[in-house]
Amino acid sequence: MNNQIKPEVLGQLLLMQTLIGSLPDEERIFDFACKGLVDVPGVQYIEWQDDASVDHDETTVILPIKVENAPARQLLLHLSDRQAFEPYLEYIKNFSFMLTVLLEERNQRRINESHQKNLERRIAERTRDLEKEIAERKKTEAALLQSEKLFRASFEYAVIGECLTEPDGKIIMVNSAFAHMLGYEPAALAGRNVIELTHEDDIALSKLHMLGLLDNTVETVAFEKRYVHASGTTVWSSVGTFLFRNVDAAPQFFITHISDISAQKAAETERLELEEQLRHAQKMEAIGTLAGGIAHDFNNILAVIIGYTELAAEDLPPASEPRQSLEQVQLAADRAKELVRQILFFSRKQPRKLMPVDIRGVIAETTKLLRASIPATIDIVTNLDAEAAAIMADRAQIEQILMNLCTNGAQAMEETGGTLTVEQQCLDLDRANPQLDQELPSGRYVVLSVTDTGTGINEDLLGKIFDPYFTTKEVGKGSGMGLSVVIGLVKSHNGIIRVASRKGVGTTFTIYFPCITGGVEKPISPPPSPIEGNEHILVVDDERAIVEILQRSLQSLGYQVTATCSSPRPWKFSGKTLQISTWSSPTRVCLASPVKFFAEISREYARMCRSSCAPAIPPESMPPRPPPWAYTVFC
Repeated sequence: MNNQIKPEVLGQLLLMQTLIGSLPDEERIFDFACKGLVDVPGVQYIEWQDDASVDHDETTVILPIKVENAPARQLLLHLSDRQAFEPYLEYIKNFSFMLTVLLEERNQRRINESHQKNLERRIAERTRDLEKEIAERKKTEAALLQSEKLFRASFEYAVIGECLTEPDGKIIMVNSAFAHMLGYEPAALAGRNVIELTHEDDIALSKLHMLGLLDNTVETVAFEKRYVHASGTTVWSSVGTFLFRNVDAAPQFFITHISDISAQKAAETERLELEEQLRHAQKMEAIGTLAGGIAHDFNNILAVIIGYTELAAEDLPPASEPRQSLEQVQLAADRAKELVRQILFFSRKQPRKLMPVDIRGVIAETTKLLRASIPATIDIVTNLDAEAAAIMADRAQIEQILMNLCTNGAQAMEETGGTLTVEQQCLDLDRANPQLDQELPSGRYVVLSVTDTGTGINEDLLGKIFDPYFTTKEVGKGSGMGLSVVIGLVKSHNGIIRVASRKGVGTTFTIYFPCITGGVEKPISPPPSPIEGNEHILVVDDERAIVEILQRSLQSLGYQVTATCSSPRPWKFSGKTLQISTWSSPTRVCLASPVKFFAEISREYARMCRSSCAPAIPPESMPPRPPPWAYTVFC
């Protein structure tokens, strides 16, 4: 009976299993277990300790309590009656197992709580980090949004053109300034290649700069290029391009800034043209000065030729062949005088002479001269009105007008040949006549037209052909002054000029001159025979050849002649009659040489000349006009 299990002991064990889970820590749990198990029959006392080697015998029962991730412990049951304890051993082991499970649960709960706290801490930390990241991201997104707005605003509202293109040149976007610069809307340019908008002469240059950026040879490029406007016109621009690369340094897109410099280019072109015109004007002024000097010297030569020709002709019979030859020399010299007059007019040292001119004679003489100077492949045809066509004009300038127009027409037919037609007619124009130009008043006009069958003139150039220095000819083949001189001369004669041209057909210049009534210019009649005399004449000129010819001419008429090329101050003359004669250009220098020589004469001698000299020839006996090649000053 003593070995039977007591129910109260089992009840106590069950109560202990129920209550032990409410204890706060392991130390109290083990103390509670030790106090409760001591009531088990056969148990003398109980203790607990950490798992270690303990000497024991049959009177000691060891119950290990091993919990994962916790120190190993054990209960030591010291028995007083092994036999009495033996029936309870299994119950005690179950209690020990229950205690182990309880401690494992507590330990796991503690671990879980620790993990949970650690996780909550980490979650809290991560939450704070995420909140910080979110705040920073929102700040970054706001900054990016602001930056994008600033970029779009600066891109779209920039006063210069902006263009974003892919590395192959495909346009991503453009701003309004660039689109309107080329005559497009921004949406119309998206997707197009920028090369399509580039002037064909600048495509190679643009590609070269793009390759330099792609090869990383340069970081930015700046150059001038031409774009093609939607209307087809050229737009000059100053371009600056930068290649944007991503984080991997791969090309992403080009950013290009474009400034319209068409106005600057036009101003620069105008400035260069003005500089060229200034240089040309200075050159023309120098040529004019040179021409005046050459004309003066040539006029002196002509005076000698004319003088000796006249002297030689006087000694020959009128119908002799040598005299006829000398008369031809005289005619050639007269034409040379006209050439000198034109040179002097060109140098602005000779006034214009307006007189009635029959334009038919000018046409005949000019075309005859042209025939010898233009290629034989060009035919010259003249259609002249039978009626006299008189205008008030300077004959030399009309010749120049006709010569310039005919020369231009001939040059247009140099390669292909053709026909140069010069026509003249007289027309009565009034407001009812459709041929009347609105700039012309009603009246009678001489109409001169020059037509060629050459290459023609482009329509867009017709408004420029009369501009000074404008020419379509190669360098060295034209100064661009021919037609500008023509229109100036035409206007100075109260006329107008019109041009009509078709490419590949030819060009016609038509000039309207006001017609006049009355006779035309008559050839100059030969001077009357020189008057013979025996007076003493002083001949002074700076050209020795002229002095000699004058001396011979005057001596042949019976005059006493003293000739010199220097100042007459050292000489003394007897008598009260002194005649000073100087011969020079009939068209330019009349009194220049006398003034120069009289300046060298002392004041006393000049006063003596003015007080003591009387006219040697009565006024009624003086010739009606001096010889055409000399002038005489009487003192």
